[in-house]
Amino acid sequence: MPKRSEIWNHFNSIDSVKAKCRYCHEIVSFTSGSTSNLFRHMKRKHPISFNKRKNTEQSTEEIPVKKSHLTSIDTQNLSSLPSTSLASIHSEVADVAPLSSSAHKAPVIQKSLTDFVEVIKPLHPSKSKEIDEQLLKMIVKEYHPFSIVEDQEFRKLIKLLCPSYNVPSRKYISNSLLPMIYKREESKLKSKFNEVNAVCLTTDCWTSVNNESFIAITAHYIDQNTNLQTHLLKCTSYSERHTANNLASHLQSTVQEWELTNKVTAVVTDNGANIVSAVKQCNWRHISCFAHSMNLVVHSGIAEIRVTTDKIKALVEYFKRSSHSLTKLHNTQTQMGFPKLKLKQDVPTRWNSTFIMFDRVLKTKQPLIATIALLNLQGEHNITTIDWEILESAVQLLQIFNEITDEVSSENYITISKIIIFSRFMTDHVSKFLHTNYRPEIQSMARVICANISNRFSNLESVEIIGQSMILDPRFKNEGFSSDVKFRKMYHSLATKLSFIQIPKASLSTDVPSSTTSTSSLWREFDAKIKTLNAKQTPVSASIIELDKYLAEPFLNREANPLDWWRERKDLYPRLYDVVLKRLCIPATSVPCERIFSKAGQILVDRRNRLKSSNVSMILFLNKNLH
Repeated sequence: MPKRSEIWNHFNSIDSVKAKCRYCHEIVSFTSGSTSNLFRHMKRKHPISFNKRKNTEQSTEEIPVKKSHLTSIDTQNLSSLPSTSLASIHSEVADVAPLSSSAHKAPVIQKSLTDFVEVIKPLHPSKSKEIDEQLLKMIVKEYHPFSIVEDQEFRKLIKLLCPSYNVPSRKYISNSLLPMIYKREESKLKSKFNEVNAVCLTTDCWTSVNNESFIAITAHYIDQNTNLQTHLLKCTSYSERHTANNLASHLQSTVQEWELTNKVTAVVTDNGANIVSAVKQCNWRHISCFAHSMNLVVHSGIAEIRVTTDKIKALVEYFKRSSHSLTKLHNTQTQMGFPKLKLKQDVPTRWNSTFIMFDRVLKTKQPLIATIALLNLQGEHNITTIDWEILESAVQLLQIFNEITDEVSSENYITISKIIIFSRFMTDHVSKFLHTNYRPEIQSMARVICANISNRFSNLESVEIIGQSMILDPRFKNEGFSSDVKFRKMYHSLATKLSFIQIPKASLSTDVPSSTTSTSSLWREFDAKIKTLNAKQTPVSASIIELDKYLAEPFLNREANPLDWWRERKDLYPRLYDVVLKRLCIPATSVPCERIFSKAGQILVDRRNRLKSSNVSMILFLNKNLH
């Protein structure tokens, strides 16, 4: 059958599905009966030849394209074309015949640049959806306002990167995309919790810059791969009075919503009477935040050197208020060869902030003394030699509290098993400052801190959940206890708990070798005796055997991850592993909630002070849980 389409003026047919271009000799596939691919090839690769032939066939006379018209196209626009297209245009323009001088020829039509450029294809819906989700992730992870999608420069940037992508509106992101992704991630997290045996909760309250109260609840657990996981369950606006009954009701409703009612092993909070009472009303074990208790201990000691502390605070505040004085201090630091450091102001609600203020003042002591003299501030801010001596001793005394706070504030490592050892470290360290070679103020400070440590931490070894956690940490076991008597008491408590754990028979294959009954009369009596002895083994004796076998194992390196150790031995110690899941998931502090509030403070800023509390909750949830 003859081919009637004009496209065959530019192609040679090879077979029923392939044709060869007469210009570039490229093989182009086409569907029988459809020549769309062939037309597309000509428009993309040989637009001039295609249009020239087309115009020639439509006219009774040959109307060649005038070369001068093509060369008059803006060269800057042509430079944006692909190199292959430019080469094609130049080669084809060179072959065009000059315009005839006949007066009866039709006028030449100027070509537009769009005739030589392929039309931008729209994005596939799946790709557009992927970009939408990444845009939302950028907003919630990097604390951008939703209005960033309306910023002209941002939209220009997106158009340069992906011209075919349509940036969604602010309302679409906040009213549609945000709730959709939130629901999806919430569903994923609930599926994870279905596989969890035990979770520990932390909770705390916070007030925003808009004087709006929020309450956060985080969950901590050990997953199926024996990895420690942390997730934010909820951080919502809370307008009710913070009574124990109201807080207990809120905690219970949240736990029921997440289907964790029978999985809560403990709740870690600060020492507020209302929240402690609320946890007890829910019949959950309460663990006091170790860092919060340490902060109270430290501040009780700092009160003993209040005169020196007030002088340092006033001096730091002066340099914070006066830009001229701060510039003088920085210039002095540079001239004396010291690093250019800013002074740090303490914040009562920030743990260790007073220690950080003291430490920074000491690090810039010499430039600070020189600057005070240059500015003639000796009368207003007179830091005496005694004050400097007290300050240096106080920093030495408080250093250990700063180091411990940093270590117990981790969310990615086991911390509950360390606090008994840390409490003993603190007592031993502070006791060294009771000697007479320190100033009376420092001795008084040390006595108060020692008394508070004893008052708050002396009974930690008797708390079942904490003592068992230390035994189950292969880095410490029995060596973390101050006496063998306290260890034996916790040992029996743990053995009793193990005896109530029912383990499938398949998991007990490594405990006791299965006895066999021989058909031979030679071994029949012996096999019967062994079978009787195995039958007499009780859950208590089996638990003690497993516990003793574990304690006889070599100690794990202190810097190693105990969960890695348990992952390799969970089948060897099935009862102990069951308790490990319920104990080592407990964080020593409520720092995870504090970090949530720090993020909330970055979200509710002046540019987003009208953000709805429901959107704040969803943003915080995705910020913490979206990966």
